[in-house]
Amino acid sequence: MQREQFLKAIGKRLKELRGDRSQENISNELSKILGEKRTKEAYQHYEAGRRLLPSDVLWGLSQIYEVSTDWILSGKEKAGGKKQPEILPRFYKDTISMAEIVQSLPAEKKAAVNIILEAMRSMNKKG
Repeated sequence: MQREQFLKAIGKRLKELRGDRSQENISNELSKILGEKRTKEAYQHYEAGRRLLPSDVLWGLSQIYEVSTDWILSGKEKAGGKKQPEILPRFYKDTISMAEIVQSLPAEKKAAVNIILEAMRSMNKKG
């Protein structure tokens, strides 16, 4: 398969996965997962088959759409057909829920949560 056909096939699968959601919605969700801004225009290039997906974007889209990276790239699951447990999507949803709770707190309570998180982070670095 030539590169152009390969990219177009990936784009077709991405468009199918997106369904009636907007490209902006997907790029915003991707930005949250990856922790850095991803634009709607970049996503449009992936879906149109004009750009190859960087590995982090491929992983992020597999989390959003809850499919394997193999399926996005080839339309096929890994050999053996076993699906991996969906730990990361569940973790992501839990993280969003926690962030929404923290976001609704008054400033002094947010500061207290931040102190607790920093203490936990430094404990993890030590051992």
